[in-house]
Amino acid sequence: FTPSGRLLVTVEGKVLDWDDASVIWQAAGTEAEARSSLGLAQLSLDGKRLLTTDGTGTARILSLDTGLDVTPPLVHGERLSRVAFSPDGKLVATASLAGSAGVWDGTTGERVGPFLRHAEKVFALRFSPDSTMIATGSFDGTARVWHSGSGRPVTPPLEHEHHVVSLAFAPDGRSLVTGTGDGFVRGWDLTPIDWDLARLILEAEVASMRRFDATESARRLAPDEWLTQWWAHEATSGR
Repeated sequence: FTPSGRLLVTVEGKVLDWDDASVIWQAAGTEAEARSSLGLAQLSLDGKRLLTTDGTGTARILSLDTGLDVTPPLVHGERLSRVAFSPDGKLVATASLAGSAGVWDGTTGERVGPFLRHAEKVFALRFSPDSTMIATGSFDGTARVWHSGSGRPVTPPLEHEHHVVSLAFAPDGRSLVTGTGDGFVRGWDLTPIDWDLARLILEAEVASMRRFDATESARRLAPDEWLTQWWAHEATSGR
């Protein structure tokens, strides 16, 4: 539905048959206009634009007022499995069955950053509430969180034992929930670690049991040295 409740968008047929059509309906139940052949459709939050896909690996952003393209076609080049508008409406994302996701400028249609890569098909796609991050879930058993403006990873790959098929950010964007094909749901803390250099060095020494000397050579900590660092770690952790 559009926010006004006056229009409803439906997709005819099976999503991955690629013979489907987007149909826009008036609130009274009469067909307004069939916009394009597609496999997927999503409305922008302001209800003014429609994001559609087709079997050629291309997405289109259409104006609901005119039915015309708002941007040039978004040429992903691989069959698409998911599409999404960012909550602020400035970006759109596409995910493919060939294992990649793309982020695009919703005004110009230009790609933003590199393609986001997985080893297998990407079947889940979600922007964070503030639009600064995008999460992808794949049949390779991982979810990834990326910076939506640069494509840089925000976290290491979030490993699962089965296909990742659904994603949801918490309203504050500080955690992510993933769902897998074997019926499990997992939560992930995305809160940034705000440590200074001294804390980073301490944590590295406790974890590795090694210390870099002035020549940048690593030496193994003596037991008493490591124990001293361990107690410092406990104190700074608030335990």
